Amino acid sequence: MVEDRTALASLELIAEEIEESFGNDENDLPMDKIVETINKNVAAILS
Repeated sequence: MVEDRTALASLELIAEEIEESFGNDENDLPMDKIVETINKNVAAILS
């Protein structure tokens, strides 16, 4: 029973961390880098 509560609490903490992944927090997605890579790839395809 305690393990179940611990597992659920852990899942809740993980869900909170990944719920809003667009921003400037340490573990958010690196959107600037992703956009830069997409732009480079599109430019290479179109050139």
